Amino acid sequence: EEVPPDDHFYAGMCQLYLGNLEQAEAHFLREQELEPDVMDGYYRLGYVYEAMGRLDEALEQANKTLEIVRREEKKKVHYYLRNMQILRRMGRWEEAVAVVRQAINECDYSGGNQMIFDIYAQFGRWDEAQEHLKTWRKDKNDRSAAMASLVKWHAMVGNLLKAKLNYTNYRGLMNQDDAWSVDSDFFKLDGNHKAAAKAWKKRLEKKQKERDEQTYELMYLAEIYWRSGDLEQSRSYARQALEQLDEILSKNLRDEAIYRSRRAMVLGLLGEEAAARAELERIRSLPLCEHCDYCRCKDADIYEMYLEAIVGNYERSHELAQKGKENWPDEIDFISHERDLKRKGH
Repeated sequence: EEVPPDDHFYAGMCQLYLGNLEQAEAHFLREQELEPDVMDGYYRLGYVYEAMGRLDEALEQANKTLEIVRREEKKKVHYYLRNMQILRRMGRWEEAVAVVRQAINECDYSGGNQMIFDIYAQFGRWDEAQEHLKTWRKDKNDRSAAMASLVKWHAMVGNLLKAKLNYTNYRGLMNQDDAWSVDSDFFKLDGNHKAAAKAWKKRLEKKQKERDEQTYELMYLAEIYWRSGDLEQSRSYARQALEQLDEILSKNLRDEAIYRSRRAMVLGLLGEEAAARAELERIRSLPLCEHCDYCRCKDADIYEMYLEAIVGNYERSHELAQKGKENWPDEIDFISHERDLKRKGH
């Protein structure tokens, strides 16, 4: 007796998250045979092929999914963004932008302007990003995000004085999330550890009240206190972060790479260099997190750069910062860390 298509789908999902990719592929292919007009099997098979490194086939599955979505007029934006995500990972930024514009036109995607800016920034297309900002800033419903992105644009192309001027002028007009984003960037660029610690503690308190995991906030507080020379406070926050990370990683998570990246950082701050390096090595072999738009793990490169500075390999850390600026044009950590090394005479 033939197994129902839904059973193949759920079996495929289980195999996917267990890491049994060939078995997952077989189940999703069989579901497609039994239900060729149902998008679920195509959508999830794309994730299997992506984890296998077969991006052309992943894109083919995403395209088939989008065809069915359009035919059924479901108009759900995340199917468009899935297509965009794979194109970004393949380096096909122009096509990725085109898909986002389709999502704006066909689904009234409110985050589309931010997404287009982020794509341009990811690939260092600063001229295109500037042109996009000219029209985006006219959108009265999305001015906060546009102003925050304008500040980032000036910072990333080296116009720090203009970035600071725009930051001063526009910061009070931004919503809470956008204001926090530009605050965080300027804390890093200016090396204002006292202001950074105060802001990150406030963010940590908010996460604690919401009973959400706080590994990101704890890790950054540990880093801030390390930079300021307060090793006791740094290690206190690092130990708290490690405790949460170990609990999270005891489960089978889709976002394993991002949590292991944070774990590498806090292990380094706790003086466990060998364990930190082992985590970074392990991350290189993991599939990318599902939500990630990059071709490989950016966080691993960021925390490797920091680790070298933590253990005193400043020349190597500086080299990684310079390399990071070339590989990741949209990441301010590499710029801010290079500035921090210079401030400290390294």
